[in-house]
Amino acid sequence: MSTRLSRCLKAMQTVGFWRSTENGKTPSLELLHHGTVYANQLQHHWLSMRQLAVNFGHIEHTTEMIDQSRFSFTHSKQFREQFQQLRQLYPSRAKCPTVLKHQNSMPSNSKSNTIFQHQSNVTQLITDFFVEPHRGLEHFYNLQRESKIWWMRYSSNPSRYAIVPYDCHADLEYCQAIDIKAGFGEAGEVTVEQLSLVPLPAGNDFELPDARTTKMQLPMVIRSVIELEPATCDAQYLQPFYWTAATMAESRVHCY
Repeated sequence: MSTRLSRCLKAMQTVGFWRSTENGKTPSLELLHHGTVYANQLQHHWLSMRQLAVNFGHIEHTTEMIDQSRFSFTHSKQFREQFQQLRQLYPSRAKCPTVLKHQNSMPSNSKSNTIFQHQSNVTQLITDFFVEPHRGLEHFYNLQRESKIWWMRYSSNPSRYAIVPYDCHADLEYCQAIDIKAGFGEAGEVTVEQLSLVPLPAGNDFELPDARTTKMQLPMVIRSVIELEPATCDAQYLQPFYWTAATMAESRVHCY
């Protein structure tokens, strides 16, 4: 691990932000009191912003959610129920394009960011963008560019961030996916955001009227997944220790 990063980890542990242990070259972190408070502030502002989005709140993980692949969420019971609730409870927002938000609490050992091996759960901040099918790729490219720019904007080392293509496999036609990763030299890298473009199952169950023409269509969905704890610590790697979480969260939401 680099000397600079090692000093940062020790300093943050001293002020009660996180506890750090090293396993070879990869640090393993656990949020302490101040780190948890910081994460809660970030989560609060993520939830309170984007007033036009439908927010379904916190959802406890299920076996189905843990077992599903990155692209299979559109076939899950939870996703279908949320779409039905959108139509029934928010009819004025049930049109294309539209945005849904929710949070998942997932076992940390089920996700890719193994930097949090000592925490039992990792909180996922999930945003689903339902967009016109003929503009799916356009929206996807715009979102990944805006997301990377946002992460770079608040970094003391913008070159730390990279858009890394995700292997969708040949049998997943029309799917696109990237990871936004922050690299820390010999200490490895952390995925700070996942973006996936996925077609919805054919049929009438997921059709929405076009916001301009009112014509019914089957949208595509772009899912953004930010794991709260790695995102919280990534910000602290790069910023002064007491940098305002509200500024970070508000700016991130405005990208959408």
